[in-house]
Amino acid sequence: MIFKSIETKNEFSQINQFAKNNNICFQTAQILMQRGIDDDQKLNAFLHPNLQHLRNPFMLTGMEECKRRIQQAIDNNQSILLFGDYDVDGISAVSILYMYLKDKVKTLNCFLPNRYEDGYGLTIQTAKKVIENYKPDLIITVDCGITCVDEVEYIKSQNIDIIITDHHEPLDELPKTIVIDPKIKGQNYGFDGLCGAGVALKIVQAFVGTEQLEDYLAICAIATVSDIVPLVDENRAIVKLGLLQQERLPIGIKKLAKNLKLSYINSQAISFKLAPRLNASGRMGNAYTALNLFICDNKEVINNSLNSLIEQNAQRQLLSQQIYADCLQQIDNQKLFKNRAIILKSENWDSGLLGIACARLVDDFCKPVFLFSEKDGELKGSVRSFGNINIHTLLSTCNQFLDTFGGHSMAAGLGLKSENYYKFVNQVLEYLQKNTTANDFLPIKTYDVSLRIDDLTVKFAQELELLEPFGCDNPMPQFMLDFQNCKVSRLANFENHLSLNIEKIKFLHFNGQEFFDDYVYSQTKHIIFELQTNEFKGKTYLKGIVKYCNFNGCDKSLQSISNGRILKQLYNESQTDKHINFFKKEQSKQIFDKLLADAVGTAIIIYDFNVYQKYKEILSEYHLQNFVGESQSKFAENCIVFALDDVDKLKNYKNLIFLDGLLSRSFVKNFNGDVFATNDNLFHIENLKTERSYF
Repeated sequence: MIFKSIETKNEFSQINQFAKNNNICFQTAQILMQRGIDDDQKLNAFLHPNLQHLRNPFMLTGMEECKRRIQQAIDNNQSILLFGDYDVDGISAVSILYMYLKDKVKTLNCFLPNRYEDGYGLTIQTAKKVIENYKPDLIITVDCGITCVDEVEYIKSQNIDIIITDHHEPLDELPKTIVIDPKIKGQNYGFDGLCGAGVALKIVQAFVGTEQLEDYLAICAIATVSDIVPLVDENRAIVKLGLLQQERLPIGIKKLAKNLKLSYINSQAISFKLAPRLNASGRMGNAYTALNLFICDNKEVINNSLNSLIEQNAQRQLLSQQIYADCLQQIDNQKLFKNRAIILKSENWDSGLLGIACARLVDDFCKPVFLFSEKDGELKGSVRSFGNINIHTLLSTCNQFLDTFGGHSMAAGLGLKSENYYKFVNQVLEYLQKNTTANDFLPIKTYDVSLRIDDLTVKFAQELELLEPFGCDNPMPQFMLDFQNCKVSRLANFENHLSLNIEKIKFLHFNGQEFFDDYVYSQTKHIIFELQTNEFKGKTYLKGIVKYCNFNGCDKSLQSISNGRILKQLYNESQTDKHINFFKKEQSKQIFDKLLADAVGTAIIIYDFNVYQKYKEILSEYHLQNFVGESQSKFAENCIVFALDDVDKLKNYKNLIFLDGLLSRSFVKNFNGDVFATNDNLFHIENLKTERSYF
């Protein structure tokens, strides 16, 4: 794992002056300037957006016609159907228009597709369904429809008008109807980052004006954060102002927040608590459960919907974990970690949950992940990309095998017939082999600023809260800290979480149990973390949340466990003719250069502290990740492993280099790759023919 700071274009003197002018910490000024907030005017707009920062809705192409047609429906008592999507953005967009129209239209209905019965978006099938069930005079889509040319023509052929409002990328040909989408080229709107609910908000703004939007902003804020659109420009104003108006949220959303013990909703609460639960209903097939929390006033309906949502989310979590565990098992069985993409299918997976598992596996293995649910000879799948690999471009080369696909550079949904699955797999792997190198799969984790422990003050942490709301293009700041000494312990009731005390400041490393020995025995620790504050008995305390960790070298105290672990090589008595590639110390540079040329696949094993000291200078040239006991890299990042416990824990590697030599060939007999060992260090094995022959 590579830690890399975000580039700072400003000189020290500029940052220092900006900090003094605004009475903020130097590091806060540096973060702001890195994000383009480099003068007083930009700072004021960033920290204190107001309604005047909301753009003129009539600069969106089609808005005049949209307003005119909706007003016509209101005046003529026509039936309107709001057609949304089943995610938080689509549900919120429907809610915003419903809130505005419900007292103005005699017949107003909402339709959210069922992920399993209807699929995504507006189709001929769903068009027939809503026409038959609701008999609308006017259909308004939100958060979908921009590519539905044929579907719009069908609806028009039924003497029904349709307005398309969307925020996704349009095709060259637009539907021949009233269309509003900030991503349509040639507009003078000036910002194309609105979410679907943001577009719905602009329609309401066109009717009521900017000053009357308070009732709608909080809902739009939830959607804007949830849909991971850029939190800059107008979106930042929407979210900042919306969070200030959260007392105007619908009763059902307030009850959900109370159930989650949220006294105040900020962007982090939306991202990690509200959004996953609101999305759960759509993922599990019935998005109306979440919609009821937005648009219903009936307490019984709200309570029933809230209980259903909690159950659906628990089911989602369970099924998601099962899919993830099943994927790990398949990856292990099929040795897929050696490929440049992970591609899997199963008849047992819920297609609505595949994206969640994809994202986790991408984090684990640092490569694109394709997961498919198979049913009746059809595959429905999700893909998430890694690094700079453009998944849309990749899928375009596989078009002959796909029935459907859509998305963007980092994520997509796709469908194909089962008979084309292996052709598709081969095409993806061939494309990646030709168009990527091993270095494209390196995990690079960026941080805003490198800090010393003395920089961590309550004043600094409180200043960071001014950068809220956090999200896409304005992430929560992350910092890098180097240290040597810390007290590490497992949390009493949650042993998979670690607590680190570094000079009286507490850091939590959630799910960091596998790094316990690394924190104890590594010479130098490096962490990327987020800084938070806690209130307790009227006093403010600092708390760090570790996101990533790196380790260098080993402490001499490691020898206390290393001596016992090397003797484990003698536990297996079976004979083997496993080939060992022997080399002398003077050949080590040549060996390292060859095997470490690619960024993945090679682990260097060291048991003796003196051996490490002997090779330390040479190894420092390769900037290797260091681990204790086993590698924590699922994608086989080149590394040094001190005091290896079990060679099976390195089965995803291609090469092992033992710098101490070997006590027994049988220790590596089941390793499928190449083994290299010195014959002039701690254990002399040059003439080793059978186990323990050195005795």
